[in-house]
Amino acid sequence: STSRIMTIQAGFFPESRIDCKPQAMLFDVKGLTSLPMHLKLLILDDRFLIVGSQVGGDLAKIAADFNLPEIREATHHLELCTMARKRGMIQQARAGLEVMHNTIVGGDVGKMDKREALRLSDWSARPLSGNQVVYAVNDVMSGVLIWRELYEMPDLSLRLAASEANPGTDVEIVPNFGNITVMASRIGLGTIVQGKQWKCPL
Repeated sequence: STSRIMTIQAGFFPESRIDCKPQAMLFDVKGLTSLPMHLKLLILDDRFLIVGSQVGGDLAKIAADFNLPEIREATHHLELCTMARKRGMIQQARAGLEVMHNTIVGGDVGKMDKREALRLSDWSARPLSGNQVVYAVNDVMSGVLIWRELYEMPDLSLRLAASEANPGTDVEIVPNFGNITVMASRIGLGTIVQGKQWKCPL
């Protein structure tokens, strides 16, 4: 997009506790050529994990709009689509936030409202309308909720190390040539049991 960023959203868990209700902040950056120091330090702080849908592109846009080249070297960000694929929740390589929210969060949390009219409304207007504020908050909160759900799920792309093969561990069985992130590659489920030592009768 050739338009400059007008608003930056941030969702977070108070006191870094994921069992707490997440909260959101909106930063008005309309007309700024550089970010306020507190916001710049927050984005660059590698103690925080930045998650989102196409989050790399969002960070590149922030770097370009606010002359923040340091952010291009940052590694403390995570693409939710990649995380969801590694947990077998989606198959698409580039699923959007709405698809992931409705698939992974869903339930009592409700469907994510991504109405086109709101997304394409005039975000340069000040103050933002009540509907725009709700949209922006829901948008960033959705990413936080998706991450929390995925964080509690096992990463299916990881192979079980021998040291972790303890009796009672549930496993999914995939051939060496299979892809753990593709459901069709999985050939079975199992539970590791205590092995018995056998001696050849000959």
